[in-house]
Amino acid sequence: MLKSHINKNNTIPIFRRQACRIVPFTYEETVNDRYGFEYYRYLMESSAFNSTSPYACKCNNNCLPDGFVDISNCYYGFPITLSKPHFMDADPQQRSYYEGMHPDPEKHSSILDIEPTMGVPLALSSKVQVNLAVRMSPGNPITKPLKDKIVPMLWLSLYCKEPPPEILSLLRLRLVISPPLIIAIEVLLFVIGFIIGTSGFYRFIRPTYEVVDIVDDKKITVGDRNVISENIAFSEDERSTKEAVSLLTIKEDDMNSIYIDT
Repeated sequence: MLKSHINKNNTIPIFRRQACRIVPFTYEETVNDRYGFEYYRYLMESSAFNSTSPYACKCNNNCLPDGFVDISNCYYGFPITLSKPHFMDADPQQRSYYEGMHPDPEKHSSILDIEPTMGVPLALSSKVQVNLAVRMSPGNPITKPLKDKIVPMLWLSLYCKEPPPEILSLLRLRLVISPPLIIAIEVLLFVIGFIIGTSGFYRFIRPTYEVVDIVDDKKITVGDRNVISENIAFSEDERSTKEAVSLLTIKEDDMNSIYIDT
């Protein structure tokens, strides 16, 4: 995973343990041809294997020309060097020593596809060539034709064509389905809120009911509007309560007529 909201102008450094160094990738183009959403395509820098690269190791003896990486110190001293396939972006003189070298950027470039919003890698194609750096003493006439030359051995392509289906489903939900759905919900909520707010404002300006002081227990009509007066039902209940209390009250005179039959 990479950080979200990737800036296309930034270089993405990827550490390759097999190459014993960091390999930089730079932005190439924006693509929208496979998944239904846009993603960035990065290519390995043309100077990724040069000695002038900021990620190159310092060399003081038997240094290789541009386009080659000496990894002998990582592999027990074996004279192994790495380059791009067919010596692409490498020293032209080394390529001139051999026939059949036809570097093609379409076939031999290393590619990294990234979804920039969430920073999810979508596809990777890493292509590297393994070479042998011949550094022989002058006393060996058999290998004299290969002295101080880089002999190509094989080139490898390591790739991941696309992420797992569940990752693609989450990305489509986040980038394709959610944006229009969220906009539709926002518009719907705005319309509902506008209608409710307009209705409330109209009722505030022109209310349907008006509170007035009670005059009598009759329904009051002012113009074409109903007027809310004091609760008549509550007044009637209050009078009934008082009458009930008066009926249940025992007067002092009545107490004299009460006796207990023994």
